[in-house]
Amino acid sequence: MKILDSFIMINTVKPTTEKLYDDIGKYVENTMTNNKDKSDFYVYNLSVKGDVISENRSILTIFSFILFYIAFIFTAIVATILAIQILSDSTKYKYHYSILSKLGVEQSQIYKTIRKQLLIFFLFPVIYPIIIDISVTTSLNNLLNPALSSEYSYLYAILYSLSLFLFIYLIYFVATYFGYKKNIEE
Repeated sequence: MKILDSFIMINTVKPTTEKLYDDIGKYVENTMTNNKDKSDFYVYNLSVKGDVISENRSILTIFSFILFYIAFIFTAIVATILAIQILSDSTKYKYHYSILSKLGVEQSQIYKTIRKQLLIFFLFPVIYPIIIDISVTTSLNNLLNPALSSEYSYLYAILYSLSLFLFIYLIYFVATYFGYKKNIEE
């Protein structure tokens, strides 16, 4: 019977690289073209772990930037809508805070109340993005596990994305707080 497929697997001491893939590919092509007996048609499928990992990492990088961009856009939109809603409500509550001030409540207590109110408004919309971030990153880890440098690198991705999200969200919170204070003081 004629041999249809043959495989060779080599375990190397050093980690493989893209250069090894290129070198093996050139060697196989040179060997096939220098072969005097051209009666057999050779087709080879070469896979080197270092090359596959490099390709997967580039795909992972592109995918990550796309997801971070989409997450940034959604964060900016949601936080802007929330901030505008709260700032427009501040004109309604201005009268309530002026009554509290006339009743003898100190300005620091009013600001503390404002911070608590804004914290409640900003806290609840954070719960869903945290759940989504953890579940999506864990799912992507399962899908793209060969491309990752370590088994726990997705935990760094979760921490990085959550810290970036919370940092942007904190900027909106602080800006909204100062805008709210300004509206109340006027």
